This record gives sequence, structure tokens and C-alpha cells, in this order.
Amino acid sequence: MAKCRKPLKSRRFRRFLVYLNRHFGAKNYLSELSIEEFAHYSGRSLSSFKREFAELSGGYTPARWIMRKRLDDAMVMLKKGISASEVYVQVGFKNLSHFSTAFKKHFGIAPTRIMNTI
Repeated sequence: MAKCRKPLKSRRFRRFLVYLNRHFGAKNYLSELSIEEFAHYSGRSLSSFKREFAELSGGYTPARWIMRKRLDDAMVMLKKGISASEVYVQVGFKNLSHFSTAFKKHFGIAPTRIMNTI
């Protein structure tokens, strides 16, 4: 019986990850759900949520996955010519300085340099 339960849990969790991807894919970055709330909505304890999330997302923690998603979308917006001062708010950062630092750490280039290459 235990063998049957594991795949069901895994399927349910995968469905939750699909929901999470759609949620953030819809640019709903201003949602202030905590990792604890994500765990609750997925039907997991916090430790189980983090462990399974890492297994199914290629080793990312939930917070790092969300940050990466925001930064990847920011890159797309910057390449479209949207200014960094507009992008950081649209992808859910609280201030431009934090956005610029995170962007440069992730991509190795400042967001303003992306705009200047267009």
C-alpha cells in the first residue's frame, strides 16, 4: 500500500508545481505568499515541501526558484526596452538596488547594460 501512496503524493505535488509555475508565469509577482503558505497549499509540511521542491525543481529551494523566475522574466522585459526602474516593480522586487544586485549576480551584467545594448 505504501508504494501506491508515494506516487499519488508525488502527482499531487507535481500538480502544485504546475500551479505555482502558472501562478508566476502569469506575472503574479506581487503575491506575498510565504514558503510556509506554499507548503500548506501543497498539503506538505514545510520540511517535506522544501525537500520535494528541490527534488522536482532541479535542486532549487522555493525562494531561489522564485528569484530565478523573476530575474529571467526581468531579462526578457529589459530586452524589450523597458527600463530597470519599471521592471523591478513589475517582477516583484521591493527596491531597485536589491534588483540590480540580484540581477548582476545572476547574469553577470548590470540591468542597465542590457538596456544600453538594445
